[in-house]
Amino acid sequence: MQSDKLSAPSNTLNSLLSRSSASASSQNSETEAHSRKRSAEALAEGDRFEPRRRSEDQGALPNTFPKPNNTSLKRRAEQRTEETLTAVFKAMKLEHTHPPKKHFIHPNNRSEFHRQIDESPNKALERLESNEVIDLDTPDSLGILPIHTALASNHALGKTLAQTMLKRNPDLDLISCNMAGFNAIDYAQKEDHHDLFWVMLMKPDVNLHTPNQFGKTTFQRMVQDNPTVVPKVLSMFKFKSRMPGIKTLNHQDHEGYSTVHLALKSPQPELALHLLDMFPQLNLNTLSAQSNRSPFHDAVESYPVIAKQLLKKTNTHLDVNTRDNQGRSPLTDAQDDEVKALIQEKLKTNKSTK
Repeated sequence: MQSDKLSAPSNTLNSLLSRSSASASSQNSETEAHSRKRSAEALAEGDRFEPRRRSEDQGALPNTFPKPNNTSLKRRAEQRTEETLTAVFKAMKLEHTHPPKKHFIHPNNRSEFHRQIDESPNKALERLESNEVIDLDTPDSLGILPIHTALASNHALGKTLAQTMLKRNPDLDLISCNMAGFNAIDYAQKEDHHDLFWVMLMKPDVNLHTPNQFGKTTFQRMVQDNPTVVPKVLSMFKFKSRMPGIKTLNHQDHEGYSTVHLALKSPQPELALHLLDMFPQLNLNTLSAQSNRSPFHDAVESYPVIAKQLLKKTNTHLDVNTRDNQGRSPLTDAQDDEVKALIQEKLKTNKSTK
């Protein structure tokens, strides 16, 4: 009798375990059926869902892991690219036009003709010489215009392509800069297209005082990168309203460098004296942002011959007391004895006039 009582709980436990196993088996079969149903629906719907592939040692995964739709991904990528381009063009204050979508190649937003300038220049020239309508005014996502690409290209037809573009569209934009900070005039002088460079400067709508996104004007970039042409450019504009004025020449870029700063840093630092002869009112006391140094300070340290001539000019106002970020004055940095004597004389004169 006692053994019957002990066996009763055991029978009950076996019964519960049996029911639990049956329930689990039923749930597993329902899960597998549901998984097969979802997989079948996915296959019927296309590539919206696709089983992930795994190596054999990792084991198989169920067919219910979703894979993003490639078409949807491409559409979202294009949308993000378009939003980025709009922000870039807005920052550059350029009009963001939208030519037919078929002419665009993402992510560079470069038209078919634009690509042909690099890849098939002969074909690009044929199209330019035909009556085909070609958009020459829309830059790519980096702000690069077709004429920029033509002038900077390393093939023989680059200059010819640029000349043909100017013939087709005399009002072509030569001033707007790309994200590297250069415009068509910069590329013409950088790539030694001298005749094309002077043709561009003669256009009535060309000015040299429009700054790029780094704050440097076209004239300042010319002074820094190609100082040999500056005297001729100044003589060309001497009797024209486009002549750079004092305000333009004293303009400081985002690093605080004025035109005279850049002239002293150029391969021909004596250009600073030429500028001062033409524009006696040039400010030689503008301070750079990083070092707090004036053009006169730079001349004293690096070009004592130029510093002497600046000190001897009676109509030039020089602040010889200015100190840079390290507390050094022009007198402290002077290495030439004559320069030191002229600075000390200037200091005495300044004291006596106060």
